[in-house]
Amino acid sequence: MSVQSFLPTSAPMLRNPLGQPYRALEGALRLEIPSALDGGYQALSIADIVMRRMEVLTRATYLRRNWWDYAFQAGDVALYTPDGSVKLVRNAVEQLQLSPVLGSYLDGALVCADDLLCDLEGLVLSRQEVDEMHCRPLTPREVEANHVWLYLLQDNAHLLKNYVDAVVRHGGPNGEPKQPDMASMWLAFSPPPLLATVSLIAISDAPSNDSSLFIGSSLESPFGRLAVRHKRGRIPASERLL
Repeated sequence: MSVQSFLPTSAPMLRNPLGQPYRALEGALRLEIPSALDGGYQALSIADIVMRRMEVLTRATYLRRNWWDYAFQAGDVALYTPDGSVKLVRNAVEQLQLSPVLGSYLDGALVCADDLLCDLEGLVLSRQEVDEMHCRPLTPREVEANHVWLYLLQDNAHLLKNYVDAVVRHGGPNGEPKQPDMASMWLAFSPPPLLATVSLIAISDAPSNDSSLFIGSSLESPFGRLAVRHKRGRIPASERLL
């Protein structure tokens, strides 16, 4: 398993009280995720990643760059249907129990049964909503009012506002400010699939891509790394980036 990890000084908002490091899984996540889940790991959600970025904003340069200058996959998923509608589900990777053996894949997404779309609760977006939002530049104030961003940040409007401000003020190279009209934080969606599929949601780096959301990232050639933590705070020292 190709692994990197991050050693936080403290992460109370991520419920990691032992201060153990995070790991970042890379490569074909359809193979990495089942192994990680079996080993007792949990995938961080978009909300977790955003909170962690806020926590390290004024920390050491290497730590800030580890979280702000890289894209991350999250444990949140997007369920796509052939009619173009999309359901977003928070913290769903463990519920889905992705299988590298039994699952069949279509363009990097896991083909799923129709009843799965009904069983999981989430935010449903119509084809029209998806078309209207896809890759449309958003101003900082529009991001704060965007229901997709708000849903993925656990409906925490205060966190969303603070994060948008942080992207504008510190999201440039080396933590430099961005011009407010250059911080678009857009949302990118996948095209409607031939069959119902499930894929991960990713958040981009800040310096190059304005911390935008990719709703439906490939499990075979993913956009970014998957950040995980261990349920019991145990990660071998040999797998840490100190």
